[in-house]
Amino acid sequence: MHPISLTHYEHQVAPRLEQDIHKLYLSICFKRGGEYDAQFWRSHLFEYFLDWSQICLMPTIECGCWINYFRMCFHASQRELNVVGLNLTLNQQESEQLIDLILIKLRKIFSAPSFLEMIEDKNVKHTKRVEHYQKAYQQATKHHHALNKINLFLGYLPGYTSVTSIFNVAKDIRQFELLLGQYGYFPFDYLFQYQRVVQLTENGEYGMLFSLTVNGYIYQDNSAPLMQIARLWNFVTKYRGMVVNLNEAITEHSHPFTEMFAAFNDVSDFDRLLHQDFLNVDTDSMNVRIWPQGFRHFHGKGSRQLY
Repeated sequence: MHPISLTHYEHQVAPRLEQDIHKLYLSICFKRGGEYDAQFWRSHLFEYFLDWSQICLMPTIECGCWINYFRMCFHASQRELNVVGLNLTLNQQESEQLIDLILIKLRKIFSAPSFLEMIEDKNVKHTKRVEHYQKAYQQATKHHHALNKINLFLGYLPGYTSVTSIFNVAKDIRQFELLLGQYGYFPFDYLFQYQRVVQLTENGEYGMLFSLTVNGYIYQDNSAPLMQIARLWNFVTKYRGMVVNLNEAITEHSHPFTEMFAAFNDVSDFDRLLHQDFLNVDTDSMNVRIWPQGFRHFHGKGSRQLY
């Protein structure tokens, strides 16, 4: 029976589809891997048509650039063939006709100079957003010479990672942010906070890189705010959550996140964790492929002080 788990599409199908679309782009524009072969791509995409078509039919998601263009071509091709609907049941010939129309549209899109210009424009906008956070961080910390950082990975216990959807993660993070913003739940001042939601590569596990910069003269020991963050995360995840102190993991070289987050300790974090791999579709990419509408992947904000 065809799997219907939402995490199956998020963890396995979406990364595969994203990589295939990117390979298609390289084949069309740069003849990477040889001349573009429409018959090969029809056959290749037909292999897991039932999987990627479900991603295209999800009504309340946003997705990265590559999958987004594929979805637009999918919906337009549906209408051309008059096979519109959320429950798509097609025979092989109809499926291949739909794939052929998608490939024709993608070939035109990828061949146009405007597509590369759009990619460059997205990179510029992303870079400006990162620079905005860099300036906000510098502004918030410029009068403080003793900075203390809490660097955490907020994730899920191993037994729950394979069944935790990005929709669950988004709900947990929104509730976590709500509690963190209230002094009754988090009675600590900070200079700057930023976070980035990631999808780890080996098993599709979701988590959030979370960094809180505090005044080191006031908080020489981070244990109290760190413990409260852990309590809040465990509460919102219904005690399915996992909190990794990246400072200790990096120091002790004993945790698998050590190499991945080795530079998660200064202002260059923004270049490493926010700016990098915006359009990376390689197997080592930590990008989230699909997500709920309106969900923020990363953001930063400065200075919450009681007095």
